[in-house]
Amino acid sequence: MIRIILLTLTMGALASGLLAQNMESAQRSSGERAASVNLGDGAGPRYGNAIWENMAWTPYFCTAHTDYLFLDWGLLGDQGNGLDDEVIDGFQFNYATNDDDPSGLSWTIYFFDSCTGWGDYSLIPESGIHFQSLPNAYGLPPGNWGWNISVNLEGSGYEFLLGEEIGVGHVLAENIAPAVAGPGLGKPPLIGGNGDTGTEDVFTQYYPNGNLKGTFWYGGYPTHPYATWRVELRGASDPAQNTFYAGLGLQGNRTDLYTIGSWTNGGQVRFLLRKNGMSQTGAVLANTSFNWPPLYLPAHDVTLVPRLPFLAVLPMIPDYIGDFDSYTLTVGPAIETMKIYMQGGISDYFSGGPLPPIDLSQAVVSN
Repeated sequence: MIRIILLTLTMGALASGLLAQNMESAQRSSGERAASVNLGDGAGPRYGNAIWENMAWTPYFCTAHTDYLFLDWGLLGDQGNGLDDEVIDGFQFNYATNDDDPSGLSWTIYFFDSCTGWGDYSLIPESGIHFQSLPNAYGLPPGNWGWNISVNLEGSGYEFLLGEEIGVGHVLAENIAPAVAGPGLGKPPLIGGNGDTGTEDVFTQYYPNGNLKGTFWYGGYPTHPYATWRVELRGASDPAQNTFYAGLGLQGNRTDLYTIGSWTNGGQVRFLLRKNGMSQTGAVLANTSFNWPPLYLPAHDVTLVPRLPFLAVLPMIPDYIGDFDSYTLTVGPAIETMKIYMQGGISDYFSGGPLPPIDLSQAVVSN
């Protein structure tokens, strides 16, 4: 499930968040273990270099609440590769829990661009990845067990771009009370670029309805735990190899497609197409096969990923969120098992044959 949380910030709430409030005491973990999640295609090198790193171990973790968004931020420095934005093809994150449910933990990680913290960040995440059945304390001695999760995105369609100011949001998606769980707390980051990580000894918390709760700390580092999440971002090992995948701005493509929901039988997936001021009709273009290399259509200055003829063209309607069109798909048993390649398209007319698009989005993959 990939969810996008749209947050409404009022000036009053934002002003009240400018003074850091003391959070309940951070809890200590009993130790740390490691696991990995490979969403990639199994080809090519694994990850690039660490371009933002805050993985120094401490024995503390934050006790996150169900469906609350906990947001931390920092500064991603110029990597000297000529790119305005960095291609993220892998990351690590850390959490601890005493939950011993055999089904594991459910967790969502969001990455935000242009994020300066204190309640101020882009309302649309650049990426949101939902994890199910993450390891917890099941089968381990009683205690708060820490887990370091390494995630490979290379070749998955989940690669994304981040600019200079970044934010990382955690949402614990299950109610595990009376157990506890939350992201691991680190130390001041080691790598940020140009010697300035842009982090602060605080984090911001939002209620499940998106309203700002406030900005918090634990009383000040080093006497108290440093209020920032243990996260590492890795830049693409070869950005030129990843131009097909999601978030990389295929040639000529100017709109953005987001998926929200669950690709499981009986679930619903909501598509949101950000039109960037275009007035024409939006649609989701989908197929189970793709063009490799991506098909550039010079007459329209767009790059097409799903192969023609399309398996489906899903017409969209104006959404209540301004400048977006939307479509909601109910997932059946056949769709659940498919890997579907999709793009959002804007045109006065769509068909499964010749395509006269005014614009296309980046590419996204269902599973």
